[in-house]
Amino acid sequence: MSGRYISLTRSGVLVPERIKASYEGAAEGRRSSNWDAPDTGPNSLIMPALRNLRSRSRAAVRNDPYAANVIDKRVSNLIGTGITPQPRLTDKALRKIMQVLWEDWVDESDADELTDFYGQQALVARTVEQSGECFVRLRPRRLEDGLAVPLQLQCLSPEFVPHDKFEVTRSGNVIRAGIEFNSIGRRVAYWCYRNHPSDKTSLNAGWSTAGRSPVGAGTKAVAQPGQLRRRGPISSGSGQPVRRLHPQACTGRPAADGHGDRGTRQLRPRRFHADGGAGTRHDAGVAAG
Repeated sequence: MSGRYISLTRSGVLVPERIKASYEGAAEGRRSSNWDAPDTGPNSLIMPALRNLRSRSRAAVRNDPYAANVIDKRVSNLIGTGITPQPRLTDKALRKIMQVLWEDWVDESDADELTDFYGQQALVARTVEQSGECFVRLRPRRLEDGLAVPLQLQCLSPEFVPHDKFEVTRSGNVIRAGIEFNSIGRRVAYWCYRNHPSDKTSLNAGWSTAGRSPVGAGTKAVAQPGQLRRRGPISSGSGQPVRRLHPQACTGRPAADGHGDRGTRQLRPRRFHADGGAGTRHDAGVAAG
């Protein structure tokens, strides 16, 4: 045994003949034989499953009122009243001008002209909570457009940046998951589609190609160091969404036609005498393991 732990033996440590595992979670046995725990990087794990995780997270919000309520509460707690800057200039006249300019830009900040800056904050938070990340594109405008500030923001869903784009550019930069990095590992650009790649209502959705956009703003909360893209938090649960099944699908005995699921058993009516009387409740359609 001492030959296997040479450094410990030279240090004067008495090495026992058998060393038990310090963590039960690392033990190999019957209970952990079916435990799939791959030891790979975060990007290798999430990239193949990212599309399904996002779709199922959104499906849960659409169909499950509890999931939709969780998203609403999270957005309300994160955003609150939104970002309301206050100029700290000593000149009162200039401070008032800046405040008025900010209020004018708030109404014109949305490049899609659907909401204001505070609505965009809620939209970004909702997209991050539901899909894992959101990209904000800076859209400079011309002076003749008549805007208070020649700058608008465009919120993009995570599908606009292809997570399956891995290339090396002519300049030597590396594109990983649609994000371009320079030689020192700094993000320099995002590769974005001109239209949503999965939106069938777009006339040129099938011809949409990824174009290079300088780094503007990307909102996400990575779970591990080095993680490039992120899934929605709702999709972290296991199992299929809740489905309403026919009562016969949950019975364990054969039906009248001889068919049935023998993996579960039929729950019979139960009687309750909480108030001294007899009451019958039928648990139809409920299966017990």
